This record gives sequence, structure tokens and C-alpha cells, in this order.
Amino acid sequence: GLKGRIYYKWKYPDVAAKEGQAGMLHIDFTIRNDGILENIALVKSSGYPMLDDAALSAVRLAAPFYPFPKGFGSLENITINASFEYILEDYIGMRR
Repeated sequence: GLKGRIYYKWKYPDVAAKEGQAGMLHIDFTIRNDGILENIALVKSSGYPMLDDAALSAVRLAAPFYPFPKGFGSLENITINASFEYILEDYIGMRR
């Protein structure tokens, strides 16, 4: 469910697409056991601040997440290493 929640909030900025901006970026974020987003950091930029900001915003907007299942025991938090890739061809296909 975590990936789906973020994906639902993740958008390709129209201006970035029109300017031909595409690329991959990496984000690390930490979620507490109660589902609260504790920390988020851009690890590797796409080279385009607009794309980086849209991916960071998607994670923030998707929060809070579901609390950890009981099977996670006493785990206090978890850090996720996520990649976001903006592919201009996909954007063009979505706009038709």
C-alpha cells in the first residue's frame, strides 16, 4: 500500500514536461511505527529542481502512512530508499 499511496500523489509537472525535463532521482525517507513521516531527504537529484520537488511532495502528501503491523515487533522506524523516474514519452502518452 505504501508505493500505491505515493504513486497516486506523484505527478509529472506540466511545465517540466513541456520544457523536455526528464530524469531519475533518489529519495530516502523514514516512517515511524505509527505511520508518521519522520524524515525525507533528496539523495540524488534528477538535475531538475521541479522534478525533485514533485517527487518530494508526493511522499509528503501521501503521509501519514499505515502504522506498522504487529509482526514488526518493537521496530521504531524504517527508512525507505526510493527512486523516481520521469520519462517524457510516458507523459506524452498520458496527455493524448
